Amino acid sequence: MTVLRAWLGGLVAFVLTMLPGRALAEPYPTSRPHGTTTQIEFALALLDISNIDTASQSFTADLGMVLRWHDPRLALPGSELRTLDRTQIWSPEVSIVNQRDVTSHLPELVDVSADGTVVYRQRFTGTFSNRINVADFPFDEHDFRVQFMLPAHGTGDVRFVNGALRDRTGVEQNPLVVDWDVRSWRVDNTPYVTKLTSYARPGFAIEFHAVRRSGFFVMKLLFPLALVVFMSWAVFWLDPERLDAQVGMAATAVLTVITYRFAFDSLLPRVSYLTRVDYFISGSTALVFLSLLQVVVTGALMTGNRAAHARRLDVWSRIGFPVMFVVLSWWSLVA
Repeated sequence: MTVLRAWLGGLVAFVLTMLPGRALAEPYPTSRPHGTTTQIEFALALLDISNIDTASQSFTADLGMVLRWHDPRLALPGSELRTLDRTQIWSPEVSIVNQRDVTSHLPELVDVSADGTVVYRQRFTGTFSNRINVADFPFDEHDFRVQFMLPAHGTGDVRFVNGALRDRTGVEQNPLVVDWDVRSWRVDNTPYVTKLTSYARPGFAIEFHAVRRSGFFVMKLLFPLALVVFMSWAVFWLDPERLDAQVGMAATAVLTVITYRFAFDSLLPRVSYLTRVDYFISGSTALVFLSLLQVVVTGALMTGNRAAHARRLDVWSRIGFPVMFVVLSWWSLVA
């Protein structure tokens, strides 16, 4: 009788091990499948770009990510979709290379289908570092990038691809960043080479190209400044004998352009090098100051009874100063 009970117990235990419920109770593999390269499909969607800060060399964005791969060891024919904690199985531990202050929002869960396909979804918001050279401000354009890498595996272990999930990848059409226009985007699965090591790691990235909307700066900054410069040229049409009126108008133009520069300093990017608009403002200030010097020279000529020379200088100034302004504008803003 004892032998029969033992035999029946062993049979029941064997049958239970063949049931799906028993299989689910067994530990899941936490190491990568060996013997082949694991192909991981990825999708990256820039849901929003809320700020681009040229001074801190960074941008703030809301990013969605989807990773999908196949692990035959998790296949369970006939089972329903399973939701597991990501730490229960092997999954790629990706890191964001250029993150500064980034927060993930979705729970660390994966969906596992009956054939062993695993899907992991995550959403990130925060600040990402990016080199931004604003020497062409306000007509500058830049490439912005979010770079992911897999530090724990080599390029022969894992390969990222985007083909099947490309329809979920891209940039939203109307991001909140108001002073930039996002023109294009692309994804990249080139292995990432770290600065600390000489070998590459599996990686993927999304990159978008943005152009600064310069109309605001042209109308608020450049156009009013040009009017001040034009105002300083009025002295060339005044009679050189009216020295007090000429000096008063030229001095007013100089003070106006200096005050204007300080008033609109907050609109300029806070960087340690000169931009196109800095060259334009400095050149315009110099032209206004030269008009004041021209008034002093014509006044000296009139005092020395050389009125013909003073009037001739005014005539040449009516041509020379506009030519210098055109050259300045082309060199600083176009060339």
